[in-house]
Amino acid sequence: MKLTSRTSRAALATLSLALFATACGGSEGAAPKADAPKEPVNLTYWGWTGGAQQVVDAFNASHPNIKVTFSAITGGPDGYAKISNAIKAGNAPDVAGIEYPTLPEFVSQGYLADITGPAGAAVKAKFPQGIQDRVTLGGKTWAVPYDATPNLLYY
Repeated sequence: MKLTSRTSRAALATLSLALFATACGGSEGAAPKADAPKEPVNLTYWGWTGGAQQVVDAFNASHPNIKVTFSAITGGPDGYAKISNAIKAGNAPDVAGIEYPTLPEFVSQGYLADITGPAGAAVKAKFPQGIQDRVTLGGKTWAVPYDATPNLLYY
């Protein structure tokens, strides 16, 4: 089971882009618009970042046909083990926080869905090449970034 097997990919792209827009503190307000789902969609989101519940609450308030339920998990190896085990058991979350270095492992295991169609153009338009390279593997987009940390700091 992949992280997105139970969901509308358009709804997933909307959620991912909304998480990005809110996490980055963009002043544009609403997330980029994807086709609104015709039927109500329920999504689960697992993550460990601060403020994630508030982001989900804001998303739910602005997207009446999409209901996201957030579950806090630990970061790092314990969180990834929980996600991997949930995928193997067939009860994976629809969206999960995965750090850039771990993304290739999840892709190679077949745990993630290709989201090039619903989100690839937005990732290409909104992020510099270095960030795009972190979520694009084999010419396909596997994730929507929601942060970028410095790899080198001069003082």
